Amino acid sequence: MEELEKKLGFGYTLFNEDAYPGTIVSKYDDSLGETDGILLEYTFDGFTVYVMKYEEGEIDAYDGWETEYAERGSEVINGVEVRFRGQPMVPDYRGVAFWRQNGYQYILNCETAPGSDIMSLLPLFMEIPPHDDSN
Repeated sequence: MEELEKKLGFGYTLFNEDAYPGTIVSKYDDSLGETDGILLEYTFDGFTVYVMKYEEGEIDAYDGWETEYAERGSEVINGVEVRFRGQPMVPDYRGVAFWRQNGYQYILNCETAPGSDIMSLLPLFMEIPPHDDSN
């Protein structure tokens, strides 16, 4: 886990796997430093979802990735705007989440696990904003 967190950078801390079912592994491209991106696979309860983190570029992930899915609005979670897309034939379904933090873009793809709850999974993979201890 420590090696994976180091690759994710910026003090990114993955959730404690002992507190959640399943496993998390780095897939395909696991070198943030060499290719500016990393892909994680989280498998739990018979589901598999994917999370991508890569450096911000000229193309907004929301506008350039999974555009065949319908727009499903946005919501502020942990102080970060998260935009959603989902299956066009399933009203109000949020299957893919997109957000930006610390110069990186993130994508959580739950379309690979129909029936999974994207809203319960999202906080597991978002960077926790630093808190102010000065007060």
